[in-house]
Amino acid sequence: MKSTSFVQELIKSRYLTYYLTLGFGMIFLIYALVVPKTYRSEGQVLPQMDVGGMVDISGMMGGLSGQESKMMRIARAAGISLGYSSADIIAALLSSRTVMESVIRDCDLFKVYRIKETKMEDALKQLTALTEIEITKEDIVRIVCIGKTRKLAAQMVDSYIQNLDSFLKEKSMSKGKNMRIFVEKRLADADLELKTAAESLKVFQERNKIVVPDEELRAAIEAYAGLKAQLFAKEVQTDILKQYSSENAPYYLDSRVEVEALKKKISEMELKGILKEGFGVGFGISFARIPEVMEGYFRKYMDLKIQEEVYAFLRQQYEQARITEIKDTPVITVLDWGYVPERKHSPKILVLVVTGLVIGLVLSLVRCALVTLSADMLRNRERKQFVQDLKQVVESDIRRFRGLFTRRRK
Repeated sequence: MKSTSFVQELIKSRYLTYYLTLGFGMIFLIYALVVPKTYRSEGQVLPQMDVGGMVDISGMMGGLSGQESKMMRIARAAGISLGYSSADIIAALLSSRTVMESVIRDCDLFKVYRIKETKMEDALKQLTALTEIEITKEDIVRIVCIGKTRKLAAQMVDSYIQNLDSFLKEKSMSKGKNMRIFVEKRLADADLELKTAAESLKVFQERNKIVVPDEELRAAIEAYAGLKAQLFAKEVQTDILKQYSSENAPYYLDSRVEVEALKKKISEMELKGILKEGFGVGFGISFARIPEVMEGYFRKYMDLKIQEEVYAFLRQQYEQARITEIKDTPVITVLDWGYVPERKHSPKILVLVVTGLVIGLVLSLVRCALVTLSADMLRNRERKQFVQDLKQVVESDIRRFRGLFTRRRK
């Protein structure tokens, strides 16, 4: 196909090219004007370090959650995945069925998109198509919603944020209630044991007329009681961590190691320390070197001190659990609520019109190319036929002249 032939055909059918190009442009323009408009709104939330509502447990972890989130943020900025961060959990909750169903009911999407209320699955698919949840490199969760109206788009974003916040607060307060019940039971047992130990010591002291105990043994017993109370506190913390984490969680395993270390140390003290050889530096007197009556007194006094330390610890944990149960702690920080968009999101009229013009022009050029190619093929076929006809004429003339020459010789 020669370029000159193509240009000639293009000039020849230029009006058809105009009509075809403008026709497609008009079709796309009509489509842009007829198709329903949509509007886009977005909001942003910043997760707190303590997403799971474990307000009191986070202190037991030694700030691990904060360090972990910082590492996640650095890794995300570098394009490296180190597992799940607080933002990943928030994004997963936003995509959960519980939150999405609440959004559907709040925004009455059944009526807006003409879906039967009995077909929740269809409504969930529609909402999924209209929603985009993404996490930025800064660990901020962005919620993008597209609606039929400006108000609906903003309402959907706000509904996502409100339902997420309500879900996390309810979960946090529920955990506070469970922790309060757990500690309350242990506190009641400790209170009973404390009263029993105090009464037992009082009765023993009155019966044996013991007034002033030895200060050295008393200090040794108080130190021993402090260690026993520390072991009990660590066991309670370990039990709480076990309720809200897996058995393979690093902070749970570390807590168990600390418990075993304290048990080992106390066992050594009980076997070699205050009962036989004396309680370390400054406490050289052991129970084995004191009268039997004083030994009985100090054993009861030691039980009382241990129960006092345990009760004080549980009382503190109980008050903290009660505060967690009733307080309305924000679990997420709302950076941006859903805004009412000023401009529509789609359809983009200019983009559609330009697309239609380009499609019409391309089709016109393709048509011209096909016409030119077919014309060239036809001309080639005619030229070939002319050559064949000329060849046949020449061969016929040659045979005729050859016949005349042969007859003359005869």
